[in-house]
Amino acid sequence: MAFETPEGKGYLFLEEDKRSENAPDYKGTINIDGKIIRIAAWKNETKSGKEMLGISVDTYEREN
Repeated sequence: MAFETPEGKGYLFLEEDKRSENAPDYKGTINIDGKIIRIAAWKNETKSGKEMLGISVDTYEREN
């Protein structure tokens, strides 16, 4: 049985074996209005030293 992302939910998974320093630290998907959207996140730090995640989205259509 394939993993399904419920409507309005999303998941990010830690990328333990990053292939390059520029690769995202986390990858996953989110389901919005029945469309699966790929998301990626990079660990960053603000100028004041506060930790944050920078996020990127890539839309494509795939049946859930």
